[in-house]
Amino acid sequence: MGIMKRELRFCIGEPTGLHSTTWKIWVNRNDVYLSSRMLASDIKVSLHESGKCQFSHTSESFAHRGKSNRDRHIQKWIRRRTYPENGVVHLFRVIIPSTELRSTSAEKKEAKGVIWYAAPPSGYGAYIELWLTPVLDRKPGQDEFMNDLLGVLSLANGQHVGVTVRYLKIKSKNIKDLVHLRDQAGKLQKRKDPRTRGWALFWSKQDIYALVEFAPFLEPQ
Repeated sequence: MGIMKRELRFCIGEPTGLHSTTWKIWVNRNDVYLSSRMLASDIKVSLHESGKCQFSHTSESFAHRGKSNRDRHIQKWIRRRTYPENGVVHLFRVIIPSTELRSTSAEKKEAKGVIWYAAPPSGYGAYIELWLTPVLDRKPGQDEFMNDLLGVLSLANGQHVGVTVRYLKIKSKNIKDLVHLRDQAGKLQKRKDPRTRGWALFWSKQDIYALVEFAPFLEPQ
């Protein structure tokens, strides 16, 4: 048996052009975690084996503020049910609209081992999905996923997390939501730094939870 991969880093766009922040997905035994690298020490998504999921401040960041650890969770939910036809669970989604990509880096230094995926066309977004497989005796490959496979992380119990990406058109309602997010985030910033990024948690009627990355300020032309 080969060494099980424990983490995966990805970025949407081009290293020398427009791009998102770097995202990291990692596993600890049978739990899965996700965060933008820029905020990994402060905020993360936790997807636990029990089915309990959380969007939370990290315990370390909350301890520095002198606040109670039980108050650090921003949102809690229960993960989606298993698809009966194949035993797969849709764990989570990250949405990165093309309008939010920037050439200025939001991170102090470049991450290593990043998987780069081309930026979506104008008017579209990159939809990154996390899929939990049933227990398998081998690591699944591209042929077993409908969309492009960024990578697979293996859990201790024999399950795997496949990370896929596709482009979808951003609807007019979502564009209005982005404008609102930028306005609200901009009001909280003392300085209009184009490197600033924001993240908002959304969920649909299908109980699909997603983090949307947005950039409050335009780059100087």
